[in-house]
Amino acid sequence: MLLTSAALVLAQVTAGGSLGVPGEDLSRGVSCVVGVSSSQSRSEQRGGIPSFSAARILDLRFRALLSRVHGPQILHLKVFTPRGYLYQTLTVPFGPHETRRAGEPLRFQVSATLPVAGTTIMTDGLYGQWKVEPWLDGSATPCGVAKAFVISP
Repeated sequence: MLLTSAALVLAQVTAGGSLGVPGEDLSRGVSCVVGVSSSQSRSEQRGGIPSFSAARILDLRFRALLSRVHGPQILHLKVFTPRGYLYQTLTVPFGPHETRRAGEPLRFQVSATLPVAGTTIMTDGLYGQWKVEPWLDGSATPCGVAKAFVISP
């Protein structure tokens, strides 16, 4: 399992599926929706964008709901700084843990945690509007819309 340094990645799989066919484009038709939260503090809304104070949180939790998934895959949550630079990629493997009948919808919920306290976010003052993009392994485009969020001092 791949782990990005200093990232605690938690995978919570809530559904299963088939193993897929080798060489098949497993990202085709997949839908990904990403949310952002913190267990330490409620987010404020700034123009509909969740905002978190770095002084009040330890980390941020990203949750992704994936549907129409075929077989085991890897979700990459690419986190971008306010200036648009890739800050970190959180890697979450997920896959079937039960057998499904053909034609049943496949849905997975996965989560990953991005540390904030004691990181370069605080030490280098990387405050402003960030974004996270969901990507499936091997895909040429994100599997969902980027989710914006704000980290303030």
